[in-house]
Amino acid sequence: MRLLADDFEVFAVDLRGQGRSTRPPGRYTVDNMGNDLVRFISGRIRRPVVVAGNSSGGLIAAWLSAYAPPGLIHGACYEGPPLFSAEIRPP
Repeated sequence: MRLLADDFEVFAVDLRGQGRSTRPPGRYTVDNMGNDLVRFISGRIRRPVVVAGNSSGGLIAAWLSAYAPPGLIHGACYEGPPLFSAEIRPP
């Protein structure tokens, strides 16, 4: 992040139930976390962004690419997202 900070405004977001945030029961769906980020980007950053995430963060970056309001996501980098093992009912 320090390397990127010279040229970009960089945010490391502590998603619900991750890192230092509280862990209320339930509410840990990709939809909920993706919508949390949509609100963060719309309310705090207020311009199109490039998102990147590793593992479950990559899954959420993919969700943002698909479901964020048009024009909100300028680009995305998915680092090892568990795209098919994170299905609700995998085959």
